Order: sequence, then C-alpha cells, then structure tokens
Amino acid sequence: MQAVKNRRFQFLVTSTRASDYPAPSTYPCEDISHYYSSVKHFRFRGEALKRQLNSIVAPHHSLSYREVWDALKVLDAADIDNPEASSEIVEIYSLRVVPKRLAGKPQGWNREHLWPRSYGLTKGPSLTDLHNIRPADVNVNSSRGNKYYGECITSSSKCLRPANKEAALDTETDKERWAPPMQVRGDVARALMYMAVCYGFQQPRGIPGLRLSDAPNVEKREMGLLSTLLKWNEVDPPSRDEKLRNERICKFYQHNRNPFVDHPEYANLIWKQPVFHNNSHTNNASHKEKELGMS
Repeated sequence: MQAVKNRRFQFLVTSTRASDYPAPSTYPCEDISHYYSSVKHFRFRGEALKRQLNSIVAPHHSLSYREVWDALKVLDAADIDNPEASSEIVEIYSLRVVPKRLAGKPQGWNREHLWPRSYGLTKGPSLTDLHNIRPADVNVNSSRGNKYYGECITSSSKCLRPANKEAALDTETDKERWAPPMQVRGDVARALMYMAVCYGFQQPRGIPGLRLSDAPNVEKREMGLLSTLLKWNEVDPPSRDEKLRNERICKFYQHNRNPFVDHPEYANLIWKQPVFHNNSHTNNASHKEKELGMS
C-alpha cells in the first residue's frame, strides 16, 4: 500500500523541485471514497447536501494573495504532466499558451476570479481560493469585468463574438453576460458551484454567504446564471486537466477538493430540487427561480 502511495505521489510531482510543493503528507482529501463518505451514507439532497458538503470543504488551508501567483504557475501550466518544467501557462478565456514570466505584466496575464470579487468575496479564504482563480489575459479579464456567466440571447443584436479580440473564437458577451470557451464552460460552472457551497453560509463577521441564482445581484451576493451553469456542468464534464488540477489543490495547497469535479451529479441534487410553495405566500422570485429552488 505504501509503495502505491509513493508511486502516485511521484506522478503528481514529476519534474518538480522539493521547494515547489509542501513536504509530502497524507490529507483526508486524498482519499476520495472516505472524503465524501458521509454524503454517500446519508444520501443528502437539496439544502441538506449543500450544508454537508460545506462541512467537508470549508475547513482548508488558505494561501496569501501573493502565493496564488506561484500556485497558478503549477496548476495551470501548459504541460500538466511536468508543471514545473513548463515555462508557460494556459489562459482561461483565450486558451492561449503564454509565458509564466508575464504574470502581472500590463500585456501579460493576471489572476481572474471566476466568481467576481464584487459579488461578495472578502479578505481571506474566499478571495484567494484556488478553485476560483485562473490565469487570464489582462485585456480579456478587463472585458469580462464582473459580468455574470450566461449565453447571449439568440435574438440579440448586441452580442459580441468573440467576447474580446484576444479571447477564444467561441466566447461571447453582451452588456451583462459572459460565456467562456465551450471546452471550459463546465470548469467555470463547477468552480462557481464550489464557491456557493464552500462560502454559501454566513461568513466571518456576519457577512452573508454566496448564492447562485438566475437573477444575479451584487448586493445580495448572488451569482449566475444558475440554469446556464447547470447546463454547462452537464454538457462539458470534467476533463483530465480539471481533475488533475483538483487533485493538486488537495494535495499541495488547500487540502480540500471541489466536490463537483469529483461528483458532477451533486449539482442537480442540490439545485434542481422541486420546491413547494404556499399559494398565499408572495415574493419577488421569478417563476424560473422557483423551479430551481432559489426563491
């Protein structure tokens, strides 16, 4: 058993120096079968599943904002099997391979928060969570701003394709929505679902939790579009790259996992639950939100 563990560790850190990662240790998140055992045993659904997953992933190591730079150079390296040897990273919205040395440069790449900072990210773990941060071209990142994720309305004449001249050809945007390249739409969806679970309940100092919705609202810390994210999660399942990124965040950095990468089916179990409403109760939730259980 020990020999198997050692071989697995060697695979993950191929061609890396000892200084690139913390010293080898065994963390609970490495054993997926036991990491989610409480969820499988009790068969949670809806809000109960969300809360149980929160209890699993919320306790984790938090990096400094400066440390995020070095982590991204490993997690998003162009050569995922030899991340330290690779001199390049892959940008999330352009899918271009660019030099690591351009990190933070005006014409280089920066740290893109998939769940925007303005939608409720505070100082501390939520701001530096690696599951939510990807390298992005500086200009493309600026074009996205804090737009929520969604596809252009079919009949709209104000849709821009690609979303930016530096972005991938299959990106699109309008005044409010932003759609990343098709091959990473599932990645983005699962990152936002993780954020809504990990920080979905009251945060330190009484700060309200993050939520997913079909009516995104900065003040309410509600990001979306939920129905679109659920679709993206289904049509773009986790790739080898995404799974390996999740594994490395677990083992070398935060020591937690994104449950939706390991179990994409959890998304529908949480957010597609039927909701029954008292006819005498009135609120401002849209019919679509009620269907998704987000009222």
